[in-house]
Amino acid sequence: MLSVTTTIGVGGAFTAFYTALALLLGRQRSALRITGAGLFLLFAAAIFMLAAYLGGFLATWPHLFLSHLPAALLLGPFTYLFIRCAGDASFALTRKSLLHALPAILCVLWLRDFYILPAATKATLFGEPSLLFQLYPPLQLRIIFVLSYALPLVYTTFAVWFARRFFTAPTVLYFFRALAVFLSLICLGAICMICAVLTSQRFFFKEIAIVLFSLSCAIAFVALMRTPQFPELLGRDARRYQRLTTKASWVWPQIRGRIIEEKLYLNDSARLVDIASHFSLRPDQLSQLVNDNEKINFNRFINRLRIQEVCRRLEKDKEVNILGTAFACGFNSKSAFNTAFRLETGVNPSEYLKTAMKI
Repeated sequence: MLSVTTTIGVGGAFTAFYTALALLLGRQRSALRITGAGLFLLFAAAIFMLAAYLGGFLATWPHLFLSHLPAALLLGPFTYLFIRCAGDASFALTRKSLLHALPAILCVLWLRDFYILPAATKATLFGEPSLLFQLYPPLQLRIIFVLSYALPLVYTTFAVWFARRFFTAPTVLYFFRALAVFLSLICLGAICMICAVLTSQRFFFKEIAIVLFSLSCAIAFVALMRTPQFPELLGRDARRYQRLTTKASWVWPQIRGRIIEEKLYLNDSARLVDIASHFSLRPDQLSQLVNDNEKINFNRFINRLRIQEVCRRLEKDKEVNILGTAFACGFNSKSAFNTAFRLETGVNPSEYLKTAMKI
């Protein structure tokens, strides 16, 4: 009888395989769907072989021994290429994209002496690791195993870095939020596989990894079944975000200047929707402009301008009431003012005023 984790793995493998077919058989044929299908086909193969290993029935298919290593080395490139196709409409697959398969090709060449062995010999080597170590030194095998699991982690990290603006956008990009969960699970699974090689608890970490990989495939499968145009909607979200950020980005210096010049931040009810309306922008546009140009959210941007105004008034008139000045500059509570002041200056208002009085 199969264990729970093995059953989960087999289910995850079939889910990944079905997801790949759904991507390939869609009405549209694009680089996004092709790379996505390749990604899930590799996932299906890797998860199934991991499930077979944990379930103890991998020995019945000796030709599959160590074939998961080149498959794992291809997972990272396909993940990265899939994200690039989704987030950059101008990106296209070229012959240079084949260079990403070079680690997998080198792995196959390194293991070619094992791959050409008869099935019976492979089964013997699988049952007696000491015999396999005569063919490949243990240290070299451990290195190739670590690299095979570390490379997908590196590629996935690069994919997350490339798409970070979509994941952190105040604009609601639902499909990229789902993709962020998918990538996070892949990273965690890859880390577990590395721990399985470097520690003695290999079965424990591999069981966690197979659950994480299967869960990530299940999320992708559900998203694709609920929304068959999921890949195209990823691209639509990316294009919408790019239009959103470029449409008004060139006017940010003027908008910022007018906010300061007209002292719009002094109003204690200066909300995002009100200031956006003042400049004939949507709230999500203004929020994104602040986030991209100031690297902080809208509320902190307004509070920063208020704190700067408070500091100017305190330096100009050292006898002024601090709390009264804070209220005049747009703050509506003492606690909110103290928190914002310490965040921007590193000291509390009274300490700042003492320093200002010594100048």
